[in-house]
Amino acid sequence: VSLLPYMEQSALYSNITAISPTISNESDPTKTWPCAVGDNISQYQNSIPILGCPSDGAYGSPSPRQMAGSNYMGSVGDAPWWFGGNESGRNDRGFFGGGVDCHEPGQVSKSPPIYRRMSALTDGTSNTAMMSETVRGTAAGSKMVKGGVAVVTSAIPADCAAVDRDPGSRNAFAATVETTGYVRGAAYCDGRAPFAVFQTILPPNGPSCSSGEENPGWASGYYSASSNHTGGVNVLVGDASVHFVSDTINCATDDDRGGQAFDGNNLPTGRSPFGIWGALGSINGGESESAF
Repeated sequence: VSLLPYMEQSALYSNITAISPTISNESDPTKTWPCAVGDNISQYQNSIPILGCPSDGAYGSPSPRQMAGSNYMGSVGDAPWWFGGNESGRNDRGFFGGGVDCHEPGQVSKSPPIYRRMSALTDGTSNTAMMSETVRGTAAGSKMVKGGVAVVTSAIPADCAAVDRDPGSRNAFAATVETTGYVRGAAYCDGRAPFAVFQTILPPNGPSCSSGEENPGWASGYYSASSNHTGGVNVLVGDASVHFVSDTINCATDDDRGGQAFDGNNLPTGRSPFGIWGALGSINGGESESAF
């Protein structure tokens, strides 16, 4: 929503901020920002063509949440994503460092959004992922690997990567796999993880998983970049260049990580434990190698 004025959508931005509740920072109540939730849902139904990827079909079709969706996700780096509720587990290694979900006017937050300065990208702007594309889910509870979100009991990378696929189609989860009602990219105005972010943990076109069935935006999980392009995804990096990243990019293995299972309370530090892909996501891991 904050980017709308920069996409020739100033009128829509004004309409949204006029009806939306505001949320304030508990540590500094003088700082407030609009929360993209309000009573007038029609303001969020306006299609914004620039947010749709031509490879993903008719962008103007309604999303499962009856809001305009987006194919483009912000990078939160190489840490498990716990959106809200667990401030010690908030990721601060991605180009976008976090935000908050709010539904009530006047809500007070302990977790204000993190805004980056370019100087924070100490690994270099050309080595840091900013955004990527993701196939939008077309129906709540989607069983498709691209667009759907599988429910896992233990949100660690190995469990997500091992979610069963349909024997007849590697593009779908097995019928026995439970999936969430929240699907990828279904609401551009909602900052929760299924709708807005990806991580550089599982490889491009890998599965997305959450430990929270009812509200995966408030649970630990993994959200992958995906596309309908053959063999990879397009990634925008901090110097404003776009590169194609292969599905086979090095993401490291459990052996490379010493068997350590990262979750919402155990975050990476220093060099990324998720290989070249992870290094591309971290802004300050001390990695100089490039993925391109």
